[in-house]
Amino acid sequence: MKLNYWIYLCLALLLAAPVTIIGCGGDDDDSAGDDDDSTVGDDDDTSSSDDDDTSSSDDDDSAAGDDDDDSAAGDDDDSAAGDDDDSAAAAPTCAEYCAARAANCSETAATCEVACAAAVANGLPLGTDEQAGNTLACRLYHTGVAGSTGDLAHCGHGNLFGGSSIPVATGDPAPGFPCTDSLIEAYCGMAIAACSGAIDNDGDTATADGPLYADYQACATAAAAFAATGNVGDSGGDTLQCRLYHVEVALGDAATHCPHASAGGGGVCQ
Repeated sequence: MKLNYWIYLCLALLLAAPVTIIGCGGDDDDSAGDDDDSTVGDDDDTSSSDDDDTSSSDDDDSAAGDDDDDSAAGDDDDSAAGDDDDSAAAAPTCAEYCAARAANCSETAATCEVACAAAVANGLPLGTDEQAGNTLACRLYHTGVAGSTGDLAHCGHGNLFGGSSIPVATGDPAPGFPCTDSLIEAYCGMAIAACSGAIDNDGDTATADGPLYADYQACATAAAAFAATGNVGDSGGDTLQCRLYHVEVALGDAATHCPHASAGGGGVCQ
């Protein structure tokens, strides 16, 4: 009876031994290639291909290619491009742009949104994070700079026409059009907006002549013949820059300045 007992005990130990060996090499609480240890390839270690470490290709660390980090692209919840919850740029909206214009540049948000929607519908690209070029994002950037620095010249740069000819105060940087593709584009945009009514466009004061230009293409064709030898902000001289200045001022006083902005120059731009 005692012999049988020891035989059974030895058999039991032999049968249990493989289980113990498997436990040493491949489960949760060991030191090789699985979970809850301090080595490679599992959840709670300090190496790659796993969760909760400080290396790549995993979650909850500080390196590239995973979730919840602060490093390179291709992951969530970081500060880099190419992932879900970071600070990489998305296309701006008219609501975002016009809220910034109202806050920083004394525009009326509702009026801005109507004009912005029309501009986008007519082909104004949204862009992403440009500081120059004909996009809504460029305009939003300069409007933001106006708010963060107090430099109101950027309010002019960020308007829907892509810039301004008019210095806002003595000592401001030179006016310019960083957010447009050409001065002709800016000129024609303002000409259509400001000088499309029944106004005296030739300066003879005898009759109301109608729109300065029949349409944008007619304006672009005419403007291509203007000499572009002046400086942005010039209020005199037979140049595109002079006409650009007066067509911008015409947004507030069409009767006076649309003739100055015409091909003939209205006695000023000639």
